[in-house]
Amino acid sequence: MKRRLPSFLLLVVMVFTCSMADFSFAAENVEKERFIIIYNEEINTELIEEVGGTVYEEFHSIDAAAALLPLSAVPLLMKLPEIKAIEKDDKVSISAQKVDWGIPKIEASRAWKDAYKGKGIKIAVLDTGISRSHSDLTAAGGVSFVSYTNDYNDDHGHGSHVAGIIGAKDNEIGTVGVAPEASLYGVKVLNSSGSGNESAIIKGIEWAIEKKMDIINLSLATPNSSTAVKLVIDKAYAQGIFIVAAAGNDLTDDGQPLPVQYPAKYPSVIAVGAINEQNKRASFSAIGPELSFAAPGEFIYSTGIGNSYFTQSGTSMAAPFAAGVLALYKQANPELGTSQLRALLQKNAVDLGAAGRDKEFGFGLIHVAETIDNSVMTASDFTDIFSSAWYINELNELTKAGYIKGYSDRTFRPSLPITRAEVVTFLGRILHLNDAQRKTAFSDVRESFYASGMIQSSYEQNISAGYPDGSFHPNAPITRGEIAALVKRAFQIETSSKGNPFSDLNKSYFAYNDIISLVEQKLLSGYPDQTFHPYSAATRAEFIAILGRASSISN
Repeated sequence: MKRRLPSFLLLVVMVFTCSMADFSFAAENVEKERFIIIYNEEINTELIEEVGGTVYEEFHSIDAAAALLPLSAVPLLMKLPEIKAIEKDDKVSISAQKVDWGIPKIEASRAWKDAYKGKGIKIAVLDTGISRSHSDLTAAGGVSFVSYTNDYNDDHGHGSHVAGIIGAKDNEIGTVGVAPEASLYGVKVLNSSGSGNESAIIKGIEWAIEKKMDIINLSLATPNSSTAVKLVIDKAYAQGIFIVAAAGNDLTDDGQPLPVQYPAKYPSVIAVGAINEQNKRASFSAIGPELSFAAPGEFIYSTGIGNSYFTQSGTSMAAPFAAGVLALYKQANPELGTSQLRALLQKNAVDLGAAGRDKEFGFGLIHVAETIDNSVMTASDFTDIFSSAWYINELNELTKAGYIKGYSDRTFRPSLPITRAEVVTFLGRILHLNDAQRKTAFSDVRESFYASGMIQSSYEQNISAGYPDGSFHPNAPITRGEIAALVKRAFQIETSSKGNPFSDLNKSYFAYNDIISLVEQKLLSGYPDQTFHPYSAATRAEFIAILGRASSISN
């Protein structure tokens, strides 16, 4: 049921209007600004209209609307229980500054020789549009969300340049893109000056969801986070769409790179920084723990408006290289999901900086492997796993999905006790938590610890907790009871009211309800003698079995 403003708030509006009529909400000379209003449940535009606001966009995949509001109306709306948040509909802008060398750098021809050129992969380019008259570009379709035109034709050049890097045709003229047979869609969300509003970005992503795009390229950036944009990006990712975004270009006054910008900074987005031809970080490229990969981004030659070509630099150019590589992998491995394909990209990246993921290059240069199909690990790749193992099905599924990687000697070590850090890491991979190493809330988990990012993310999501003394004990074995508590919270398993089947499980035990709930869901079980052993250390095999089952019922 729609709710109107409470009478006391209407009275405030009426008194304000009567006593200062020239400054009433309804007066045309009151300055209004663009806001995105996020509701707790259904959209109610009447609340906005009653404070003199004008709705100019309603979003259908998230409970939010965009409106022009008097500044004085914002605190009134924020007092209503129906309103979750109100944020500025901020401007976003092109993430580019100023070639051909990029194609051999990522070794795209390795995929081409096996006839993988992106055919059948639908890529939405959210940008200034795509030139409809260019001999080297073919748009399979598109849409415009800017105010002055319904045509997605590019009137700036940036969108066409990005589109050409992804999929310029292999026709012996001009240039060629990474995935020349991919289906490109021009989603015009930026105007002729290269800027636009977040509301247009939201509409563009909603369109991409509706049209069942495989990949969204966002060569744009803003320093400001948006709850609404994150919500719609997370929804797209949950539906199997990859979102690739430019990390950002700006420098500080003393010439230092700025942190990764939004939307690249969101965990569900593949954030791409730029390198030069010498595999060095481009001086303008943003840095930070959120960075996923690096790609060519200096002096990149690609298509422009009309039938033109030009050279440009920026992380805006790096992102479409990553989107193109992703299209090749997706065509070669159609059965793989988002997590599996991301794991493949990470596995085949060329490490350029400090070992592993780092703040300048992420996992490294995004790169096409010698063979890009059927290159996913399975349980049979572990030297210490037998095909008859009781947990083989769960281990196989989780390994194929890229969640389980084992040890460097290709062992899994199923009988070893699993540690608290390992459990949080495996859970975090499935839940797509931010794994970027960073400072944590715990005194015994340093930023450099391999699982610091997952530990902090799981803590922030109220999945895991530490001890009263502020420690986490990351390398300590975790008990069967503790695992039950973590898994129930992580996958939001309903609490069971069933009776207790175990002779050694007291109702006063902190994880009593968690254990009973997981048992009812057939996610875990006890021993033949009707005991559970809640205080016993869990093995890696036991946890993988529980994790695989929980992951299966949550999908």
